[in-house]
Amino acid sequence: MEKWIKYSLYLVILYTIWTLIFEYIIKKHTNCFCVTLLTYVFAGTIALILLFNHIKKDCKHMDKLTDINNIPSIVLALIILVSFCIISTNKLWLKALENGKNSGYVGSISNLYIVFVTILSSYIFPHKINNKGIMGIIMMLGGAYLIAK
Repeated sequence: MEKWIKYSLYLVILYTIWTLIFEYIIKKHTNCFCVTLLTYVFAGTIALILLFNHIKKDCKHMDKLTDINNIPSIVLALIILVSFCIISTNKLWLKALENGKNSGYVGSISNLYIVFVTILSSYIFPHKINNKGIMGIIMMLGGAYLIAK
């Protein structure tokens, strides 16, 4: 099995755990968005610890990692945009889980972003979509249609 498939399967497991935990939180607590933001606080703290640990282990690149002036402004702007996208998508995901009949259905519909990423990346980056990819896109759209009905 190729490494990217293994990592993708690990993601499936983590996303499943994450979704089930948040569905539980939604059913038991009223202020889910505050709980979500609190998870970002914990995740940010863990990320900061990991960053400092990485800097400590890799001292030869310490200046590059700690000097924010070396990061191009377009990259910083994109990081900020992605941060807002992460918070916004999770807010919408919580609303979908709150109002959806089944968290699996919510996941099926929300994961249609993969179709758009596949198509757009073929235009933005030098990625080609082969016949299997096109069939996969058609199947995903058909499955989402059946779930939404």
